[in-house]
Order: sequence, then structure tokens, then C-alpha cells
Amino acid sequence: MFLFLTIIPIEGYIMGSGFGYGVRGICYRFQITGLGESFIPISYEFQYVLSGLISGKNMYALFIWAGGSVLFGLATMLQFLNCIEFRQIQKRLSLLFFTISIFLFIVSEMVYYSPFFYGPSGVCVLFGIPVVIALCWMMWQEKKDNA
Repeated sequence: MFLFLTIIPIEGYIMGSGFGYGVRGICYRFQITGLGESFIPISYEFQYVLSGLISGKNMYALFIWAGGSVLFGLATMLQFLNCIEFRQIQKRLSLLFFTISIFLFIVSEMVYYSPFFYGPSGVCVLFGIPVVIALCWMMWQEKKDNA
């Protein structure tokens, strides 16, 4: 499940002035520009922050996205542990972490683009968020059935 959810993109975006476009997953970004194609893992983005290439609102948006990625990973690990040995607290924490990670992904994009996901930086569409929300809904229904 974690592999599937880390591969699917969470958002698609078009850079400002039509410079390029791409998709962004939980731990990566793939973009196509006039300069070529780039696959950028989240670890490289942190290197860009440390070197000063990324700063300002982009840096804050990256840190918020990274927080969501960490919580998403923790939620997935808790869900995996829950499959091995069922514990209600693991299921509740997993659901809470998934929900907070969705919120952080949305806030990150609002910081980067604007509250309407459109601005001088470009435009983004969060098409992977409904998949994660559907996952949370299924977990919630399963939780109600097991209670």
C-alpha cells in the first residue's frame, strides 16, 4: 500500500508563464520544462534549501509538505502494523496521521500558490487528495465495523 501511495501523484501543476509542468508525489517531483525533464526526490529539495536555491515561501511550503510526507509515512507504517496485529489505537492514530497529512499537503500548496491554488507561481490541481480521502473513509468505515 505504501509503495502504491508513494508512486501516485498527489498534484499536477503548471509553472507560471507556461514555463513547464509536472506532477508531485509524496516524496518526489517530476517536471518538464524548456530546460529538460527532471525527477527531484524530496531529499534534493532539502539540499536546494541548504544551498540557498530555494528560499522564502517556497522553503516554507517545502517544509510543510515534508511534514505531511513524514506523517503519511508514519500513518502507513501504523496501518501495516495494524494488519499484523490488530490494535484499535494504531488504527485511530493512523487515521489521524493520514488526515493531518492531507491537511498539510493542502496548506503547503496554499502557501506556495495561493488560497485558490492559482497565482504568479502557476496553478496546481490536487487530484491525488481524493484518493487519500477515499482511503481514510474506508479506514473509518472499517473502524466503525470493528468497534
